[in-house]
Amino acid sequence: MKIKTLLIFRLLFILTIGLQGCDQSEELSFKDLDTSPGYFVECYLTPGEVYKLSATRISPLSDDYILDYSADFDVTIDSLTLFHSLYSENGSNYIYNFGNAEEFAPAKTTDTVRLQVINAENDTLRSFTTVPDSIQLINATIDDDILQISLTLSERPIHNYYLLKIEFFKQNEETSSDLKFYDLSKTGTDQSELEIGYNLPMETMVKSLKLELFRVTEANYKYQLSLWNAENANDDNLVFPNPLDGNIENGIGIFTCYSKKEFSMEL
Repeated sequence: MKIKTLLIFRLLFILTIGLQGCDQSEELSFKDLDTSPGYFVECYLTPGEVYKLSATRISPLSDDYILDYSADFDVTIDSLTLFHSLYSENGSNYIYNFGNAEEFAPAKTTDTVRLQVINAENDTLRSFTTVPDSIQLINATIDDDILQISLTLSERPIHNYYLLKIEFFKQNEETSSDLKFYDLSKTGTDQSELEIGYNLPMETMVKSLKLELFRVTEANYKYQLSLWNAENANDDNLVFPNPLDGNIENGIGIFTCYSKKEFSMEL
């Protein structure tokens, strides 16, 4: 599959907050990237959902880049094999090329999930992730245009990283959205609750909010933040001032797990 000046490192989590795979319809220019061949792997695990993963070989050719979904790999997550095919999300252009219909159910006896990807030349890509606790929401209030969200503190500081997406619904039926990052890993262990604050825009036309709160791993937080910074580094062209902060050994991308809480509020 040949995609001219494709943004290989899709801003999946940030732009869609659906944690979905590569979008074939997206074409963005970028520069200052390593022009050597390599591998890109991206997988977001969610308890109760099926396994979905993208694994491709990246072969740059001048200004065009080859993203080869036909390349086969041996892909295992723990002892589960993922099968090579093309999988698409209903109603979207997002695709994966490895999957398994089993639902991800983290073992209670261990907190670590491991990934291994082996290509035909026996090159091995590895990664691992921990599984963040589910989000226990305590309260959400709006006072003087300040949104305050209270939730139970995770006992593991490495899981006190959060992303909050807010979708604004206006009286004229228009919508807009915003995304915020919260590193609360330094919160004292003597606390049992966390507070997340957000200053709402001074718009009287906003009638309701849809909120999606994600508890993510430290690795995923850094990966999404590096993508976010890259996307906003230049208004016209995508520039990566620093390497992407992923966690794939011998490759580029992310292997991670997250938990999520959705709720709505009327203004």
